[in-house]
Amino acid sequence: MNEQTPHTEDRMMKVLAILGFIVLVVFIAWIAIQFIRILPSAFSSLASLADSVYNRHNEVSFDVVADNTTVNSRESNVITWSNTGTPGTYVFMYECTEGVSLDIRTSDGAITPVTCDEAYEIGNGVSNLEVLFASERNRFVDVVYSISFTPADEDGEVRVAQKTLTIVNPRIPLTGVAVVESEPEVDTPVVTGNTLPYTGYEPEYRTVETVTYSTPQSDPQGYTELAVTYKAVGTLSGSTFSPKSTLSNDERGAFQFEVKNTGTKTSDTWTFTATLTSGTVYTSEVQEALKPNEYAIITVAFDGVGKAGMQEFGATIHGGNDQTTSNNSFTKTVAVRN
Repeated sequence: MNEQTPHTEDRMMKVLAILGFIVLVVFIAWIAIQFIRILPSAFSSLASLADSVYNRHNEVSFDVVADNTTVNSRESNVITWSNTGTPGTYVFMYECTEGVSLDIRTSDGAITPVTCDEAYEIGNGVSNLEVLFASERNRFVDVVYSISFTPADEDGEVRVAQKTLTIVNPRIPLTGVAVVESEPEVDTPVVTGNTLPYTGYEPEYRTVETVTYSTPQSDPQGYTELAVTYKAVGTLSGSTFSPKSTLSNDERGAFQFEVKNTGTKTSDTWTFTATLTSGTVYTSEVQEALKPNEYAIITVAFDGVGKAGMQEFGATIHGGNDQTTSNNSFTKTVAVRN
């Protein structure tokens, strides 16, 4: 019968302990190697996740779009931009360009002139702007404008969107100098209605100028198309018209509009009726026929601009053997103060 002595058992326990320790060390080393292998990618994933969250938090959509990228001089054009959804200030600005000026029509219908290279601050909650660029020197001219957003948070990023608008003045010939005919005599219109007491002033209108850049050719088989385009409202001092955003009873009010034959045949004679801010309606005398591409700019001047507040004014042309009447009138509003 074999018998194991206590000494033998003790040796066996030591051997097993040594083997267990070696296995434990190897296992720990393997775990450490695997941890070291995955540690860089783990840090990289965490950094990527943090960067993604940060960028998503700070990403602000800011797009600027105009209804038209090419417009006629003094033609209305609406610029729209996306709301960033964060508190801040929006500013409009356009670069100075020779012969170019700008008016902005506010939400209440008032016309405000804007100086180039000067910031025009836009009210909170506004996401569009109606602009009326005018070019008086060149037939074609490009104007650079921008909408910028400055966040209220000092750490926020300033956003700027810059765009280019092409202005076309069809009244300026491609080559040569425009021919301006002599100014007709001032006519006094016939009063067809009067909603306010007579002020003691004789109302009047003036045909400021008729411009022809080339000898228009009338097609006997063609058509006549008279179109009315609103120009501006303001005051008249002597023969000088000044655009204004508001009218006052101590000034002579006035507004301008253009009547143009965009057809191919000379029109018949025509007249117009003008509704003033006081509510008075005037009818003009008979106007001379317009040849194709010929136009007249009419200035209607009047005293007694009416009651304080937002007042309507406008004009409508009649006759001329016009083909359509959808573009024969306009109605605008202006602020009147006492």
